[in-house]
Amino acid sequence: MSSPDPQMHPRRWGLVDVLVGFFLAQVLAVLVTQLGWSVLLPPGTALGAGLAGAAEGVSLTKSAGAPLVALLVAQLPLWAGLIGAVVYAGQVRGNGVVGDLGLRLKPLDVPLGLLAGIATQGVVVAGYGVWNAVSGGADVDLPARQLAAKADGPLGVVALALLLGVVGPITEELFYRGLLLRSLERRLPPLAALVASAVVFGAIHGQVVQFPGLVVAGLVFGALAQRSGRLGPAMAAHIGFNLTTLALLA
Repeated sequence: MSSPDPQMHPRRWGLVDVLVGFFLAQVLAVLVTQLGWSVLLPPGTALGAGLAGAAEGVSLTKSAGAPLVALLVAQLPLWAGLIGAVVYAGQVRGNGVVGDLGLRLKPLDVPLGLLAGIATQGVVVAGYGVWNAVSGGADVDLPARQLAAKADGPLGVVALALLLGVVGPITEELFYRGLLLRSLERRLPPLAALVASAVVFGAIHGQVVQFPGLVVAGLVFGALAQRSGRLGPAMAAHIGFNLTTLALLA
């Protein structure tokens, strides 16, 4: 029997790190966002737009009247918190993000992942189309259309595509298919861990109507990560999924 690798250490990260990391990321996002509203928004902008939206049945929120730059910047502390949790768990409480969480990318991961993400978006769109035709359901694309409508000019389009189409997916894959899914796999059978991580991924977004589609996407991303043992295919698929959404709304 070979002796254990002296460079390897017990993996001390798990679901507690997921919960603490997510909570701290939310707190950081709220604090930074609240401090930034007065700088990024002209006085009365959010309130006026929120009241106008309320008259049309839209909930009153500060983000209702926020310009695109404010909404995008508000995501940065959340993403920073999630990445911080991943780095702390992997580097401090484990053997590194690469080895423990599978942060690796092979050349074929990009085209195959992008195709998987685009195909998944197609399936989700088709599914919602059938559902709406049968039931006259809610407007699934409303939140995304409202956000895309704020992207005025080439700079806004590029910022939206870069942050929500690339940075966001990479961050979420590190946390949800890296830290969360791997933590669940240490406690549950692979299929149960996959389903649980997809449900959490869908629920975290807080969009009731979009929840089924997000769960489907989470299942695809998680399956790619499980079968390959790498986050590369899942990241590429998530990027393809999000960019397809933005392209359909262009």
